[in-house]
Amino acid sequence: MIFGKNQYEYEVKVCPCDEPEMLEDLLNEMSEQDWELYMLHEVDSKDGDVNYNCIFYREIDESLRSENNEIVDVSDFKSRMEKSLSPFNSPYDQCKDVQRNISLIKSEIKKIKNLLDSPSSDIEHEELNKKLSEKLEELEDLKEEFGLILEPDLMYDRVNQPKITIVISDELLPLIDNEKNGELIAESVKLRQNLTDELGYVIPTIKFTNQDTLGENEYRIDIRGINVYSGAVYPEHEMFYEGQINIEEYSEGIIKDMDEFSSKNTIWIPCSQTKTFWEKGKNAAEVIIENLKHIVCKYVDDILDYKDINNYMELVIEQNPYLIQNLIPDIISVGSVRYIFSKLIKESVPIKDISFIFEKLNDICEDLSDRDVIVQELRKNLSKQICTSIADSEGNISAVLLSKETSDFLDQFFQKQDEEYDGKEQDVKKYNEYIDKISNIIENSALDYNNIILLVPAKLRAKLYKIADDISRQIRLLCKEELSDEFNVEILETI
Repeated sequence: MIFGKNQYEYEVKVCPCDEPEMLEDLLNEMSEQDWELYMLHEVDSKDGDVNYNCIFYREIDESLRSENNEIVDVSDFKSRMEKSLSPFNSPYDQCKDVQRNISLIKSEIKKIKNLLDSPSSDIEHEELNKKLSEKLEELEDLKEEFGLILEPDLMYDRVNQPKITIVISDELLPLIDNEKNGELIAESVKLRQNLTDELGYVIPTIKFTNQDTLGENEYRIDIRGINVYSGAVYPEHEMFYEGQINIEEYSEGIIKDMDEFSSKNTIWIPCSQTKTFWEKGKNAAEVIIENLKHIVCKYVDDILDYKDINNYMELVIEQNPYLIQNLIPDIISVGSVRYIFSKLIKESVPIKDISFIFEKLNDICEDLSDRDVIVQELRKNLSKQICTSIADSEGNISAVLLSKETSDFLDQFFQKQDEEYDGKEQDVKKYNEYIDKISNIIENSALDYNNIILLVPAKLRAKLYKIADDISRQIRLLCKEELSDEFNVEILETI
């Protein structure tokens, strides 16, 4: 590594995150050896624990420098180090590295043996024998490591996929750099806290990694290794929706784009130009996390697992063991509980009052077996919690109401959707008109999306959910039975 005319060497040490004293001892030990801490990087270990990878550097002693010292240009050093620390080397890469090291050690052993066999009287036999012994031990260690790499058990470490992964391009690396405040990491912690407080939904560890194949300023969200969303953000810019601010002329540095979720045009303006704006835009990290919030709720079926359900049940057992003992597994399975919780979270129904939910499940499940019917009945019992999460500070909820005529048409339309019949084209046209009308009312409302609901019959709520999600990721669907009397519902318009 080069800084000006000086050359530096670096070393990486690993320390468990839950051992602060060990970390302190490591820092002191390295400091005594003239090492400086370059970066502290938090990563998941193969065993599922979380470790600190500590990168240290120091100036190379000229007397110890050899031709084999690796030199990395400082401008690229940071990104290379981050890339090397983010993923574990593949078994193939490990195999090639060990083979290469074995070859080098054998070559060094051969040279030492040749020197020992030399008739020259200037050779320090004792020193060479000591060095030969060290190299032979090193060779044995490498052979042992090589044997482990060849074992198929190593492949089991590659079976499990992280639940949530955010993959970023090189240009976005500063977003996960702790020395530059690591905005994306901080925002992800904030998201976990907000989802827990709002819904009782605890999202798992998010893995951040870098990939060269992504385009400039691109990022990707993977759920269990499958790409579910891709987009682009622009550091040192703030994002505004078109029409959110009045700009007559676009100055240099402004970037036009589109928000994939809302299909709205966006404008990215350099932060240096937004200091006097009344409206506050979103920075790159906030945009990524806002989209991640939608993704983790949309794909909750893939994220929420049996271990999570067990954690919820343990919370209930601490307060009232009977609620679990009476219910599971004789009346309802853990799998059914996971299905019900996933349905509730996906539609932004809070499960935070976990003991109350299990009380209601005990009441409901005695007479019901259909999981979707159980979800519907549970929603009715959670009407106060649902309305509280939607209402404004005055207890008001704004609604778009589907008339009986519209509801009857949509019910028949869904029933005949997969059938061939005369007039299907006209029905599709009429259906699209209804959807466009709902969309226009929502978009043109001056109210916060979070306080608007689409009021629909219970039999249509589940079928209309996906359609409403496509119109706006924030609109909520409720039926009349889910409206609590303590709240005032204002009908914006009837369709």
